[in-house]
Amino acid sequence: MKNNLLDKTVNKLNSLPLWIKQAVILRLNYVSLKDYGKFSSKDYTNFTPVLTFKGKTELETRQGGFDHNLYNFLSGCFENKSIVEISLNTYLTIEEVSRIFQFSIVEGLVTKPSDSAISGLFEYMAGKIRLGEYLLNAGFINSENLDSALIGFQNEKQTDNDLMFGQFLKENYPQISSEIDFILELKTEAQKRYVMDDFSELSEISEEYTDKKREMEDEIKRLKEENRKLKQKCLMVAKLINSNKNEQ
Repeated sequence: MKNNLLDKTVNKLNSLPLWIKQAVILRLNYVSLKDYGKFSSKDYTNFTPVLTFKGKTELETRQGGFDHNLYNFLSGCFENKSIVEISLNTYLTIEEVSRIFQFSIVEGLVTKPSDSAISGLFEYMAGKIRLGEYLLNAGFINSENLDSALIGFQNEKQTDNDLMFGQFLKENYPQISSEIDFILELKTEAQKRYVMDDFSELSEISEEYTDKKREMEDEIKRLKEENRKLKQKCLMVAKLINSNKNEQ
């Protein structure tokens, strides 16, 4: 994972003519871009997980026998890659990376973020906590607000079965409506997988793995040839022994 797909993506966009970049920016009129500075997600996507000593040891020995995606994640951490960089380089969704990150925290392979808002966002993206708990951890509402909202939501849910908790919160706490819109959109977007359309970029990423594969295939061929020659020598020795026995 030496190549940085995030840099490649940015460079690709940056190489576009200015008038195209302006058109792209105008099209991307999401809340997440207009009010980007308000949200902890900017720190979330740029967050770089830190390996523990146990995590470094596991990456070297792989004694735990975990899924290869976890070791790819740990490799990204070892290379000081951010969450979004790890996602791009492993072709995992942000949701999948968040789940692996949460699992790694539980296993003691990486350290837990010290910022409760960032930690809460990881838990929310991984499906460990719900929207209300995230908003509480991020400081958008307090525990009394959350308790009151849950009671009110359950009451209204009895007459409107299609009502969603996020919509209820927006109606009753309009001051954080934009934050709720953003986090719900981020949750949906986190489930999408991103692979660059220019496969020549991807071929560069896989080049080192292709070389290793070729090296392994060459080594297997060499070992097979040595094995064949060894069998021939064993057969010759066996014939000599049988010949000596017959002469005796």
